[in-house]
Amino acid sequence: MIHVIMGLKGSGKTKKLVDSINEAVTTAHGDVVCIEYGKKLTYDVNYRVRLVDSKEYGITNPDMLKGFLSGLHAGNFDITNVYIDNLYKTIGSDREAGEKFILWCAQFAEENGGLYRENLDPENQVGGSTGRGFPLRLLRWENLDTLELTLNYLEGPIPTDDEVRAYLGSVTYWTHNDEVTFVQNGEESTINISDSLAVSGSAGAQAAYDAFDALQVPKVLPRLRVFSLNMNRLSGALDPD
Repeated sequence: MIHVIMGLKGSGKTKKLVDSINEAVTTAHGDVVCIEYGKKLTYDVNYRVRLVDSKEYGITNPDMLKGFLSGLHAGNFDITNVYIDNLYKTIGSDREAGEKFILWCAQFAEENGGLYRENLDPENQVGGSTGRGFPLRLLRWENLDTLELTLNYLEGPIPTDDEVRAYLGSVTYWTHNDEVTFVQNGEESTINISDSLAVSGSAGAQAAYDAFDALQVPKVLPRLRVFSLNMNRLSGALDPD
């Protein structure tokens, strides 16, 4: 599972990360590790958390961090939770490289049964510096479990369905038979899309199902259970056409 916390400096990312780490210590069935950039969390997290300063190991790019994580896993199979604070300060400011690294984490976690949580620190997103590709690249994160966006400036129109299809290439679509899992007020629930379509009578229900299926809504972020959008500025038309 991948949990990404994004936001500008001062938006409370570190507090959320610390709270999550301390909660994990009480619920995890194994060891909890936090890779930090500089020794800043020593007095904030539980003493049982293994704090690792990436600066002490000279980690400066994604490949070095991949090797470090692989080494942690190879040396201790009891690690169940790995947190990374200040990701871009650790591996450099290349956004595309950072996103590829997160995709690698998702694959690594899936293959090794691990849990990774990344605390992104995109301080250069003001003014749309990440370009039009940001919302599209986000949709590639198939294993993303939680996404929290706080105090961001997202510039440009929301991608159309055609843009999403063209960008993702092979794409499947949501149907009325699909189930969706979400978390609300701390409780996890699963519903069938068909149950959310307000209809009366079997004929009306089938018509509603057919109409929904005909929309061909691209299936993106299928494992997303929590989405939080707080105090963000979105600049751009909702319908570019």
